[in-house]
Amino acid sequence: MAPWNITTSSSHDGRVLVDLSTHPDDEDVAFFITSFTMIESDHHYHHHHHDEDDDKPMEYLHMENASRTLAEVSDLPVFTNFTLTAYLVDINKDIYRSEDITIETPEGGEYNMLWHYFILGCYLSQGYC
Repeated sequence: MAPWNITTSSSHDGRVLVDLSTHPDDEDVAFFITSFTMIESDHHYHHHHHDEDDDKPMEYLHMENASRTLAEVSDLPVFTNFTLTAYLVDINKDIYRSEDITIETPEGGEYNMLWHYFILGCYLSQGYC
């Protein structure tokens, strides 16, 4: 099977748009899953004792039905690097994996707004956080 290459762009409100339309044409798609695995920076280190699971990178999953070939993913941390992989699950429950790509999430979106609300709420209710 030929490689499945995906592409991304971003919307004005900070969503990551994943183009899934280049999937293998001969497959009867049941649904898609996009997997965003956070890439830790080289300067990331821990100052506390932790479990082995703490070293696993954070992963965000998004499911899209078969009728849509553009996944619109929101609520990702802003200005963060991810390895993005798409999965196609066909009606026979066979899974096809795209090629991995590396992306950086844009500014904006609900995650950013929620963080601002949290900081403002802390500041107004307690004077500090």
